[in-house]
Amino acid sequence: MHAESKPIIQVRNLVKDFPVTRGAFRQGSMRALNDVSFDLLAGQALAIVGESGSGKSTVARILSLLYPKTAGSLLYDGEEISDYSCNDIK
Repeated sequence: MHAESKPIIQVRNLVKDFPVTRGAFRQGSMRALNDVSFDLLAGQALAIVGESGSGKSTVARILSLLYPKTAGSLLYDGEEISDYSCNDIK
């Protein structure tokens, strides 16, 4: 890793809440991710490890633009991309 390498992906303070419903009524939300941050440099590999239910798949789905984030930022090559959906990518 070179000192001048800049991150290709930057995740900052990522939060994801899912709505909780009971019957036809919304009862609040469940926090799946809370304040997740990391950088990924070009050519680098990253492993996300944790217990079952710790949010690994949720992070992957947000990075893939399959889930919207609740809060935080997701930058690709310095550009905020979390407001895009997977349908916006061509």
